[in-house]
Amino acid sequence: MRKIVLLTLALLANVVSFAGERIDMPLTADSAAMLYIFRADAPSGLAVISCPGGAYANHAMGHEGFDFVDWYNSRGIDYAVLKYRLPHGQYTVPAEDGFKAISIMKGIAPKVGVMGFSAGGHLASTLATHYPDSVSRPDFQILFYPVISMAKEKTHSYSRKMLLGDNPSEELVHLYSNETQITPDTPPALIFHSADDEAVLPINALDYCAALSKNKVAVDMMIFPTGGHGWGFSDSYVSKKEWTSKLDSWLTDLKKSFNLAPKKASKKYEWPSDPEVLAKLEDWQDRKLGIMFHWGVYSIPGIMESWALCSEDGWFANSRQKARPDRPDYGEFKEWYWGLADQFNPTDFDPYKWAEFFKDNGFKYLIFTTKHHDGFCMFDTKQTDYKVTNTPYKDGKYANIAYYLFDAFRDKDFMVGAYYSKPDWHSEYYWDPFYSTPTRWPNYSIEKHPEKWAKFREFVSAQIDELMSDYGRMDILWLDGGFIRKPNADLHMDSIVDAARIKQPGLLAVDRTVHGRNENYQTPENKIPPVQQDFPWESCLTLAGGWGWKPNSAYKSANWIINTLAEIVAKGGCMALNVGPDKNGNFDPEVYERLSTAGEWLKRNGEAIYSTRITPNYNSGNTWFSASKDGKTLYAVYAIDEDGTLPSSIEWEGNIPAGRLRMLNTGKNVKYTVKDNKVTVYIPEGTTAEPLAFKFKARD
Repeated sequence: MRKIVLLTLALLANVVSFAGERIDMPLTADSAAMLYIFRADAPSGLAVISCPGGAYANHAMGHEGFDFVDWYNSRGIDYAVLKYRLPHGQYTVPAEDGFKAISIMKGIAPKVGVMGFSAGGHLASTLATHYPDSVSRPDFQILFYPVISMAKEKTHSYSRKMLLGDNPSEELVHLYSNETQITPDTPPALIFHSADDEAVLPINALDYCAALSKNKVAVDMMIFPTGGHGWGFSDSYVSKKEWTSKLDSWLTDLKKSFNLAPKKASKKYEWPSDPEVLAKLEDWQDRKLGIMFHWGVYSIPGIMESWALCSEDGWFANSRQKARPDRPDYGEFKEWYWGLADQFNPTDFDPYKWAEFFKDNGFKYLIFTTKHHDGFCMFDTKQTDYKVTNTPYKDGKYANIAYYLFDAFRDKDFMVGAYYSKPDWHSEYYWDPFYSTPTRWPNYSIEKHPEKWAKFREFVSAQIDELMSDYGRMDILWLDGGFIRKPNADLHMDSIVDAARIKQPGLLAVDRTVHGRNENYQTPENKIPPVQQDFPWESCLTLAGGWGWKPNSAYKSANWIINTLAEIVAKGGCMALNVGPDKNGNFDPEVYERLSTAGEWLKRNGEAIYSTRITPNYNSGNTWFSASKDGKTLYAVYAIDEDGTLPSSIEWEGNIPAGRLRMLNTGKNVKYTVKDNKVTVYIPEGTTAEPLAFKFKARD
């Protein structure tokens, strides 16, 4: 196919900005249309909106939507999945949702494209050919086995019926046969199809490609000999390697044509101006390793925390089925879940023993779930009866669990942080029991019922004030549920944080994924940024497969803990490692074993971790580097393979030692050589097979 220079649009004004994990944006008041946004850690300036297929009758949200997240994000591309409204006789509504999604994403990335599959490909090509203005125009289009034409002899008949009805006029058929709507201003395209596709005939792709070329619009197309229809991101598709390689190179060329350079930082970070906040942030950055506990009623049966209550499609519903294989109706399930509080009685809980153990094994700060989305409060709130002090444990020695936990860890010189969920699915002012609860969002219109939302805002403000007033010194307010944010669900968070800091000077506010003054550090969840960051951040990671306790969990190794911590520190972050206590207030034996092993390593090698800062050459192969605060001393941590094999020598490039190279584990100098900017370190015989840490002065 011919290559034609692509035109560059002027950068649009910033409409809206997000940072961090998945953001759920309702596009309609009833949340019938949703945009699920996934930010890249190192954004390149490109964004892609996926329009899953489903014949305009449903949405293939998995293999044609969410399964692409990591692929795009790892390439620095912001990614969003569009759950558009199905037509049901209103053929304009899918495109209305698509244009709204494009305008939102153009506030995030300079260049935004659309990707569509089957009938979703028809929607994507509609967005590329029917855009009303420049703000709504996609900058490129990626089409997989797309429905393009509405002509009877070419189209997918069921998609046509669901979009246009049984007997559409000739004018309507022509209007939505998108091969007839192309102009020289149509955005460039990449098209994939299979020659043996009997569901959507390849003539759709061929005619669209021909029309684009006729109008001198850049287009590439690959038609594979086999594959049929609907393969999406499936690993079983025989040509996956070929199409992903082509898409990768096409996007790389696109970035060059748009003159987009990769960026180092995940998104803008707004540094605090309050000297007390800055001082506490500096202290927090010294600590590096935090412990996080998810503990609540979900720990009784050992199920996923809160999310089984959510009725959104996907793993939310799957988690409910895992929790209750007998599949009770939704009302019965909610009653059962919330009723678990009547069994909460952790008689083995001893916060002071917990604090002693985690202190002894290298942890320096605490994040504790005072309340998750399910609304169960692990503190003695006065705002609801759904709390730990209204359970069989109400007369327990440490009944006000959060109070004693914060007290115990504070006594061990921990910074303490209160995890608090902004959404509360148990509150009648969030999920009104009069209505159904289809999504994680409030189940009523905030615009139509502002008085109800005002009561919820007062509820949140009062609970946070309790935590700031009655639970001793608080260092971190860690707010989850970033989808609750202005303008759609404004909790007046600025006022809440300002009031909290009156009682807790220097408080670090962590309003997760909400960029701005109340996100004093960013929190990538269960992942590590691909490159070093120059602002404060924390990876919150699980030691087992989930956040709360589950029976028969598979725990990660001690080497994984150390290797991961070394990588995070080298990239400028802290690590909040989560473990889940069980219903009795105990941890599995594997928790003690893994953390004790990692703790022993930190006692001998912690100098390479704590109170360090980033250095420009931070990684070479399996070796991660950090520096003392004055930059005069460098540390190298060699991340041993998971199989525990220790080589006889290790190598890295750059960071040439000036003089002695000391192994922290033994305090002894080790032999090394330098050749062509490469350092080879010879490991003494008998060295314990574990991650190795070294200390040295760097050559100028």
